[in-house]
Amino acid sequence: MGNKVKYGIKKAYVAKIISGDTTGYTYGTPFAVPGSIALNLTSRMATASVAADDIEDYASETTNNGYEGTYECALLPEQFEKDILGDTNGVENADTKPVEFALLCEFTGDQKKGRYCFWRVQLTTRPTISQRTRGESFQIDTDTMKVKAMPRLDTGDIKGKCFEDWDVYENFYSAVPDPDDFVSPDATEYVTVTQTLTHAASSFTGDETEKGAAFTATLTESVGYTMGTVTVTMGGTDITSTAYNDSTGVISIAEVTGALVITATAS
Repeated sequence: MGNKVKYGIKKAYVAKIISGDTTGYTYGTPFAVPGSIALNLTSRMATASVAADDIEDYASETTNNGYEGTYECALLPEQFEKDILGDTNGVENADTKPVEFALLCEFTGDQKKGRYCFWRVQLTTRPTISQRTRGESFQIDTDTMKVKAMPRLDTGDIKGKCFEDWDVYENFYSAVPDPDDFVSPDATEYVTVTQTLTHAASSFTGDETEKGAAFTATLTESVGYTMGTVTVTMGGTDITSTAYNDSTGVISIAEVTGALVITATAS
């Protein structure tokens, strides 16, 4: 077990997992859970070690299994009871099992207004039932349930975090964001480079290059062949006339803005 973390939570939304396995996940439309009070989570780190040569931790490996803890809110909406708990017309049945869901939220104590997405959450208990009679003074009861946030089966991702200047932030609650949507404005982006070379070779041997940076590659024909047709496209636009020098065989692009496709045929 890892460290215990407790967050003040607001703007909580839930989206039912419609399907999820090693091939991918699809979610329903997120709906609001008003009156969120607390999300109390503990890391589920598991460590296995082997002792050898009089060394206690001769070999050790740690696995991140996500988090577990409690979620508390003022009152669960009927849509949660229907979509997640599986109640029908307000009736709870012993054979009905809660489904997994995504939890989207913002933490009150996060000064940067970070928004979080837990992609695969499971209830380990149903909400508690606690009501008191009202006297001269009374206490408002809340709904509390135990939850477990687990890794997705396809990517292994557990949670994502974004901030106000990220592209994913603005429409965060419209649909469950994909892990690939979490891209920091300061992060280096890459685009693919696809080369189809016939009786020719390229000095560039990678399959991607940095977006916004310069790109250079030199094409050479095989021995006994003469370079013929060369085509260079960037982001689907043909830029051969400005990017390729047929006298030197050099492809030169000052700023890469999209995926590169290079086709060269020697005869």
